[in-house]
Amino acid sequence: MLKIIAFYLMCVFIVFSADRGLILSTPDSLSSIPIMELENRVVNGYKISVVKYQDHMVSFAEFLKRSDVVLVTGFTQGVAASSSGSGIKMINNIVWGVSSIITASPAIKTISDLNNKKILVPFAGSPLELQMIAISRKNEALAGIKLEYAPMQQMGGLLLTGRADAAAMPEPVASRLLSSDKFHKVAAVADLWGQINGGDVRSPQISVFIKNVDSVGGTDTILAINRELDAIIDDINKNKEKYARKYASVFNLSQKEMLSAINGTIYLSVHGSRLEEKSKDYLFKIGRGEMFSKSMFIAE
Repeated sequence: MLKIIAFYLMCVFIVFSADRGLILSTPDSLSSIPIMELENRVVNGYKISVVKYQDHMVSFAEFLKRSDVVLVTGFTQGVAASSSGSGIKMINNIVWGVSSIITASPAIKTISDLNNKKILVPFAGSPLELQMIAISRKNEALAGIKLEYAPMQQMGGLLLTGRADAAAMPEPVASRLLSSDKFHKVAAVADLWGQINGGDVRSPQISVFIKNVDSVGGTDTILAINRELDAIIDDINKNKEKYARKYASVFNLSQKEMLSAINGTIYLSVHGSRLEEKSKDYLFKIGRGEMFSKSMFIAE
């Protein structure tokens, strides 16, 4: 029984249940604010409750075993699972940029100063690693960078001790470090992406996946969830200070840090054919075009 309870505390999913309820389990991160805003709303007749998790791998493994789950996770992780034959579908992408390159070195002021330097990313095969590789192949100033791996909670210490020159890290970790005068921001990863993407800084980062349409009550429920996310994200982008006040204590940040983190995150609700088009373009640009499949998307 304790193992079952522990699993529900860790995992991320939306469960379709017979009592007209949807449980949205979502990563315990800043990217989840749009999902957290759905708490207690009634969507297409289903009351929503939200559960947050810490471990992507555990939640994803459980999702693949179940038929009644909708998963909120990283774009590339979900796409990789779909391309492996799982048949899962993507219904939305809610975050399109969330990371910055941070350093503690006074000598590193611009992107050009990073050439031939050691830059940390969270883990091998991570979305940040794939994106930084793609950027370095097209940006001569970064052609010589060396990517190494470190858990995000250790990156600040490694930068301070000089064991790494810079680190690519997501919000709110980046803004928490930047609140100290020991660190400074070299560039937003989204801006670097825009330089090799025709000026468009957006890239899919956090997505919503389902096993099949029937598992969540049909297409009407999916469309209703997407309409809610459209409205919520529009409000976040128009009222960032309001959301900074509301969520600062949730993430143990000051309001100033929280506002910085929200400003460093690109929230956008994208679904249907537009999501398919953007996903295909991104996968080919990062050298993972073989993972694209039209069957992964739901027509609207």
